[in-house]
Amino acid sequence: MDFKIVLEKITDAFEKNKISYALIGGFALGIYGVVRSTNDLDFLIDKNHQAFLKNAMQQNAYNVIHESNDVVQFEHPAGAFGSIDFLYAFRQPSLEMLNRAVKKRIFEESMTLRVLLPEDIIGLKVQSFQNNLKRKILDLEDIKGLLEANAANLNWGIIEKHFNLFGLNDMYMELKKTYAKK
Repeated sequence: MDFKIVLEKITDAFEKNKISYALIGGFALGIYGVVRSTNDLDFLIDKNHQAFLKNAMQQNAYNVIHESNDVVQFEHPAGAFGSIDFLYAFRQPSLEMLNRAVKKRIFEESMTLRVLLPEDIIGLKVQSFQNNLKRKILDLEDIKGLLEANAANLNWGIIEKHFNLFGLNDMYMELKKTYAKK
């Protein structure tokens, strides 16, 4: 996938139409210093923009390959444009994540896009492994990588809320003990 071309196309359309979005997933991990290979793009988007999203993606020759109440996945027939997953934000915690998203410069400062905070990417990773225990090892490694790379600037209160949503206070306390800067 040509990440730069795809990101420019998608985020330009979002910005021009004032669509509330943020980059998440493996590419976002890289922005925060966690190296992990990825072959797709993942976004969080306000579900109120669902119709715009589907129309914009289909205008760019992307096909829906899966859709549920929570997510829509698109794939382009040309490999250079790859697959893109969108997680819908419509519950209060995910809408708060979108509101906290920050603009980051990428590709040697040549473009800007909105990215979830590391704390909120951690929250999505917690949700991911709670929904699918097969993902737990990978998601925990991503969480530990984010904590390690960003320890000095994290808001541990946000992280605690994410873990507490799933009754994982003990896990939160252990991670905080290990990674919080004193």
